[in-house]
Amino acid sequence: MSEVILWQNELYPDKTVKIKLPLTSFINPEQLRNELDLPHYLDVNNFQIRKTIVILWAAKHAHELHRIFDRHNLSKICDEPICVLVLGGMAFKIHCQSANVKGSPLNRVIRDLDLIVPRKAIKYIRKILLCLGDICGTEYFHFMTPSDIEFSKLRGLERLRLRGINQIEQNGMPIVGPMDVLSDKIEMRHTINVDEELQHPEQHLYTIGLHNMLLSKAQYIMDAPKNWQEKLEKAGQAYRILSRIYPYYNEKRVLIGMEEKDIKDVAALLLDHEIGEGKEAISVQKIVNVLNKDKKLALTVRLNLLNLLDNQEIFERFKVNGYQIRIIKDRLEKILKQIPEPSHRFNKPWWNTAVETPLII
Repeated sequence: MSEVILWQNELYPDKTVKIKLPLTSFINPEQLRNELDLPHYLDVNNFQIRKTIVILWAAKHAHELHRIFDRHNLSKICDEPICVLVLGGMAFKIHCQSANVKGSPLNRVIRDLDLIVPRKAIKYIRKILLCLGDICGTEYFHFMTPSDIEFSKLRGLERLRLRGINQIEQNGMPIVGPMDVLSDKIEMRHTINVDEELQHPEQHLYTIGLHNMLLSKAQYIMDAPKNWQEKLEKAGQAYRILSRIYPYYNEKRVLIGMEEKDIKDVAALLLDHEIGEGKEAISVQKIVNVLNKDKKLALTVRLNLLNLLDNQEIFERFKVNGYQIRIIKDRLEKILKQIPEPSHRFNKPWWNTAVETPLII
């Protein structure tokens, strides 16, 4: 049995984090998936999916982990289950079969996992994540570096940052990456509240819900100097430029919308879910309710969705077939017909510019 270093910093030699190989797993993720009533198309051989299932199950049993794993002398963590929701790419994996089919153009690799919990549960989810490696196996090991601890202290109950294994290579070597846990709301370019979904996580397959998933992707927007337009075009990303459908913005800047991974997620969502009010349908009414209260978010969402509707080549670029494109565009049209069209015209950022958004080219 060998040992590898997961994290090391010369300023904190006593904080070096090591782990023994091979990594271990003491649980049956397929059994946990079935217990959580998650879709069977979720492949537990995929590490990120397996890790997500284990975390969701542990949170659901947070109040009784000390009894389930009594041999570990684990202290009682809390008095009730913790509501945990998945956001980002993994939420689309959970809800969208087309994002899981091998060879599907909408099946993309998920490298990280982001979670959101009620504000009061931040300290409890921290305890759970930090003990998972002991009770479920080292595959699920999480830790905090000095900078993670400082970051989390500064954010209080708003946000937690840890590190965990994000990938296991074929030779069994772990790849470590950060994990963010948000509380109550998603604050990116715009703010999206998920209070209702946090009350009933099972109803939304432990995700932020279909309408919020769409909004969380379509809220992406940023601007850049005008010369970035040529860079985007050379990189084959001209499809991200929103300036042509919103000519009111500063002519010295270029408006940029969703990147490839976000477009693929939205495409999978629209392909796999009808527009309506059923359990696995995208509720336009819920989208309208959110956008009527936030005109700035409404503008961003509308621009991104219009851009998808007007650019069939975006989907062709991803090798989506003609039949699928027609379904996606038809559902986009249904949404766009009902969501509000803000009348105010902005020539400077109307979104949160304090959030770091790297421009990936």
